[in-house]
Amino acid sequence: MLKPPADFVRQLHDEDPTLRVRWAKFTAKWFIEVKCGEQQPSWVKERPSPLGKNARAKDLWQSWQDGYLHVLSVNHHDLKWEIVGPVIRELRLAAHGAADAVNARLDALNEEFDKKSDRMRDNLNDIGISEIYERSCWDQGRRVSFYNPPPVEEHDGFRVVDRRVRI
Repeated sequence: MLKPPADFVRQLHDEDPTLRVRWAKFTAKWFIEVKCGEQQPSWVKERPSPLGKNARAKDLWQSWQDGYLHVLSVNHHDLKWEIVGPVIRELRLAAHGAADAVNARLDALNEEFDKKSDRMRDNLNDIGISEIYERSCWDQGRRVSFYNPPPVEEHDGFRVVDRRVRI
């Protein structure tokens, strides 16, 4: 079993004391994991399948049995704080400005989505109203068309001549 460099472990614990690094023997990679308490719902929801046959599933199951959740997989030669540290900082909620800022960002995205869906709904309503109006006019015998095609149209080897009376 490989051991991580002591300097890397120290820097990792300085960043977050709940993180650990271990060698995942089935995938042959370093796994950075976070300790989860048994009362945390995320610990139960993230439970990997104990019946997993591939290497990653076996390593995730071993982590979960120890009470840890997978955060990041790192290749054998990339376990350097200069590479891993910035990635871990990006993954942390604190780097995004706490939960209030994340909620504000999610609210803005939700508002943008609502505007787009409102615009689509309005467009569909306009189309539907036009279709209903045209159908009711047709049912009442009003046969006025505002489409004035050219008198002669050329299509793939044939000609269409419009002989309707023009108003």
